Amino acid sequence: MSKKAYFISIGCFMLGLILGIIGTAVLIGKVAAEGVVLMKAGELAASGEQADNAYQHESRAVAIYALSQYLTTLKEDEGLVADMPEHSKAPINKLDVRFGMIMTHGRLAQLYDEAGQTNLGAQHLAEATQICQRKRQESGGLKWVTNGSRWKSCR
Repeated sequence: MSKKAYFISIGCFMLGLILGIIGTAVLIGKVAAEGVVLMKAGELAASGEQADNAYQHESRAVAIYALSQYLTTLKEDEGLVADMPEHSKAPINKLDVRFGMIMTHGRLAQLYDEAGQTNLGAQHLAEATQICQRKRQESGGLKWVTNGSRWKSCR
């Protein structure tokens, strides 16, 4: 075998090895990313269920605490789904997170108003409206938010 054939063989082997390593790393990274999204979706669902149960069945203070914790989870997951396409097949997407944030801010606004803390109620209502308007500017969706007693359009 000539030196040229020997170097070509070694070069092809090395190229295949490098491409195989890169391909494996990309595949493992994709699988790991999907696993993280699934894990976060499970955490978000559990937190949302706890907050909903507290809102419907517990005292005002417990409901406020549970909804605040759920809002924290939503804000953490907002960064996770920020780069995902709007209609992704992932179990969690931007629309789910924003809808959850709007509903949670609205519920907190209502609870704070009922507790007489109208400044905190107004703050949560403003944040819900801001999320709604930001979403509307991006794609025209989510055109409603609570004003404390009735649903209204956020224009």
